[in-house]
Amino acid sequence: MKFLTMDSSSRKLIICAVNKNSKVGIFLDNAGKHGKLLAPAIKNMLEFIELDIKDLDFIGCGAGPGSLTGLRVGISTVKGLSIPWKKQIAIFNSLDIVSRASGAEGKHVVLRKGRKGYFYWQKYCGFNRIGDTNFSSIDDLHRFLEKELTLIFENEKDASSFEEYRCIISPEPTFEVITKITTNSYYNNKLVHALELKPLYMQKSIAEINWEKKHGD
Repeated sequence: MKFLTMDSSSRKLIICAVNKNSKVGIFLDNAGKHGKLLAPAIKNMLEFIELDIKDLDFIGCGAGPGSLTGLRVGISTVKGLSIPWKKQIAIFNSLDIVSRASGAEGKHVVLRKGRKGYFYWQKYCGFNRIGDTNFSSIDDLHRFLEKELTLIFENEKDASSFEEYRCIISPEPTFEVITKITTNSYYNNKLVHALELKPLYMQKSIAEINWEKKHGD
């Protein structure tokens, strides 16, 4: 199997390329410059592993939720690679990476910081999602998240608002984690064409919020 997969939904840019039994990956922590780094990183990786876009079986892409800018950059890049060669895209929920990297078993919730006072969140049982991905305020989360649930975060700072819960900080994901999630999506036929690929935004951009404050909803 030959594929390229990536997730740009957070400040941690993850890219991995697989050419049969060979694998190469790049993990950039707190990059914050996805637009400048993504294309050169992909080019260098594919050259290193001797892989051409036209020979890929498919392309994997994390659809969010997460950084609006990061998602735009990543999804635009995937579309640009996919369209000329009509490659199908295996999409996956970006929070699945955090869940699988944590190794948590049983019921748990992955939370990722959104704008101030809000979190994206998803319930899991093992590696399986339960229900839809949501975007809620901290106050609302305290009201309807059961206290016996384990909460999974990406850093200590985000967990500090939930001290009455059992909180776990997920370790950095390995390349095996993202390739496993990607191949699962492929084998489960979670495939879309480039024009069907849409990000899981869930929150309005700052520009939209400011416009609504000025002009009304």
